Amino acid sequence: MLAGCGSGSDSSSSSGSSDGSGGSTSTAPSAPTGVTATAGNGQAIIIWNSVSGATLYNIYWNTTNYPSKRNGSTITGITSPYTHTGLTNGNTYYYVVTAVNSYGESSESSIVSAMPFAQTQTLAGALTNPLNIAIDSMSVYWTKGSAVKKVSKSGGTVTTLASGLIYADSITVDSTSVYWTESSAVKKVGINGGGVTIFASGLSGSLGIAVDSINVYWRESGTCGWCGTVNKISINGGGVTIFASGLSGSLGIAVDSTNVYWTEYETGTVKKVSINGGTIETLASGLSYAYDIAVDSTSVYWTEGSAAKKVGINGGTVTTLASGLRNSRGIAVDSTNVYWAEYGYLAGDGAIKKININGGAITTLDSGFYHGYDIAVDSTSVYWTDSFPSSGAVKKLAK
Repeated sequence: MLAGCGSGSDSSSSSGSSDGSGGSTSTAPSAPTGVTATAGNGQAIIIWNSVSGATLYNIYWNTTNYPSKRNGSTITGITSPYTHTGLTNGNTYYYVVTAVNSYGESSESSIVSAMPFAQTQTLAGALTNPLNIAIDSMSVYWTKGSAVKKVSKSGGTVTTLASGLIYADSITVDSTSVYWTESSAVKKVGINGGGVTIFASGLSGSLGIAVDSINVYWRESGTCGWCGTVNKISINGGGVTIFASGLSGSLGIAVDSTNVYWTEYETGTVKKVSINGGTIETLASGLSYAYDIAVDSTSVYWTEGSAAKKVGINGGTVTTLASGLRNSRGIAVDSTNVYWAEYGYLAGDGAIKKININGGAITTLDSGFYHGYDIAVDSTSVYWTDSFPSSGAVKKLAK
């Protein structure tokens, strides 16, 4: 059988038998018409019009634009509509359909295509200015100025863990507790609620928080331009230790097994110090409004208004991973990609994007919502806050 070129002619599959009187009897069906392909999350739905005389249909597909009976992967013996699953979001898939009966197979239909995409799930909606976000294996947690809340990663009922707060902002979580900063305090509550514990009070501009298995770390701006500090306290409470001082305008903070890292937007720097204190090291300088920060085993990543950048955990050359961004805010990293939220400049400018940790093309995962504020990732999904008065939301999207 000869394969057609995808435009509708395949003489060998349309020839019929003769009854001896010169008339043609039964033949293979004609090519299907009205073929469409609609993308979904990891799938495409292919629909076509019924063909007279056809009993079943075949689909030929590939990712290189010209599928045919000769070079396409084959899905046989199907009917319309057909859902093609197990696809990779962001890749384009091309399809042709043929009709089949006992006399043969038609030529190919016209080519259609679909690019599967992940679909955003709103875990909690109608929120008032949700801010920073943290996740564990079961739940998503966020601050909203006067409260700390959570919702299941599958969505459902929103639980208020703490209320009556004074500008609750940065947030982090471990296996038992949720920790957050307020303008003059650092507090915690159990992941299922309960009594709120005040770790430290009487602070001046506490912002940015991280936790490891031993301590909680946060940044405090102080009462003058160069009075900022990085502080820590045991997760069980006790005395506050100041182990880095003389900072200016610090925002994001991150911790690994050996160091604490932070951004300073006023000095345009990214710095680190041992979790035990010591000499402060400048990893990157000459930056423009360095904002949030994340770290993996080799590099430190941060957002910088119109860019996302990285540098080695021991310093070195700064790499611009992405530029031309619209007011980038929260940042997160996994073993493959860097993810960030774009706040934008007007309502509707919000976006969630990613790029490979070694650079490359930017992928927009979602856009057109109010304002992307903070972001977190796990092995399968991206979570973020869409910050807006009365219409804010906590959202989720498959990677």
